Amino acid sequence: MKQGAGLKVISPRSPVPRRAAARALCESPRNPDVLWAGSDDGYLWITKDGGQTWTNVYDKLKAGGLPAPYWVASIEASKTKEGRCYVALDAHRSNDDRPYLYVTEDFGQTWTSISSTCRSSARRESCARTSPIRFALRGTEFGLFVTINRGKTWAKLNNNLPTVAVHEVAQPTTASEIVVATHGRSIWILDVASLRQMAPRTRATRPSTRSRSVTLFAPPTATRWMLRADLEESQYSKNLRKFYGANPDRRASIDYALTKPARNCR
Repeated sequence: MKQGAGLKVISPRSPVPRRAAARALCESPRNPDVLWAGSDDGYLWITKDGGQTWTNVYDKLKAGGLPAPYWVASIEASKTKEGRCYVALDAHRSNDDRPYLYVTEDFGQTWTSISSTCRSSARRESCARTSPIRFALRGTEFGLFVTINRGKTWAKLNNNLPTVAVHEVAQPTTASEIVVATHGRSIWILDVASLRQMAPRTRATRPSTRSRSVTLFAPPTATRWMLRADLEESQYSKNLRKFYGANPDRRASIDYALTKPARNCR
């Protein structure tokens, strides 16, 4: 509340052993007193009173199927439910490249693995991030995966993204975009305005995208630019042939989905 002024210790006794280091920390967007912390020895801690008391829930995570105390790579508390939390674990230091991603609905008392529904090409979890609107993402050694049903099924979201490790995912609240940080291949940005509208529906008045023959998605806001001859779009630009990433297309885009191939017509 004071923007860093008047800091105080919230863990008088460090919640991780002396030989371990805390690697992940997450505050619940629903309740600032609910904090999660993970260490490189596989311990996972939660406090519900702003750090006054901490509880280690590793044993609960192990009961959910985790084979060993692996490095806690990232923690993502739900933006919609206070007791829900996603945890990604990285086991490659233990010679295990399989993905490990778990979710809890009750503050860590019970855990469910949501990695088995992802294709084996995922390998190694780097991070798990939820969207403010309807879907969750997971960064892995070989790309980015997405789910719109809380981990029941996953789909690869690479498109033209190189086969590369995705270490972090950010989702701006002022734009319909996903920003990913990769290992050695820089920063990539994806427009997800349509993806955020593809949630399954149960009400008859609003059927799912896959049950409709055609769906026209609401496009994101487009900006009309006034270009100058000395900028990168011109063949006379001073920046020509310099090595840097390409900017997104400046034109407005309209996305739609078809459940069946379109027939040729005139």
